Amino acid sequence: TGVDYKLFFPLPMEESKRLLNLNSKKIYVLFSDISNSPIKRKDIAISIVEKVIKKIGCAELLIMSNVKPEDVVYYLNASSVLLLTSDNEGSPNIIKEALACNLPVVSADVGDISEYISSLNYCYAGEREVNTMSNAIIKIFEQDVSEDYRSRMKDKISSELIGKRIKDCYIELLCK
Repeated sequence: TGVDYKLFFPLPMEESKRLLNLNSKKIYVLFSDISNSPIKRKDIAISIVEKVIKKIGCAELLIMSNVKPEDVVYYLNASSVLLLTSDNEGSPNIIKEALACNLPVVSADVGDISEYISSLNYCYAGEREVNTMSNAIIKIFEQDVSEDYRSRMKDKISSELIGKRIKDCYIELLCK
């Protein structure tokens, strides 16, 4: 599935934090746990962010759970990185939604995630190991990342373009 670029887009971080009543001085590591499933490995996410806090101090794990769908864009834009520590995934839309909002991703290499982020600067898809993943997050914070993932990934994650490719495929098959 793709991402609706009309719903997921970059917004000013301060405005998003204000709308969610978040501390404007904190650096947020977003962890999506909509299903509250043990497969998401919140325990590992907590350990990773604890290491980040020991190194830089003002970070906080922002757990997105029981959130209205229309508020997801604000969580993405209020955060400095998306962290995914799941045991397994298919093709998680939260990764694609993060990229549409220009949010860097640090993720365990599960599902098709590496297909999306392995070539992107400041993103990590690899071993689900606390030190490695916390160092990837710290690197993002130290670099003050500003990347245009949205433009680079549009042809891979935009639902409009994916739909057009599927339609073109069917038309080609029907014409044969």
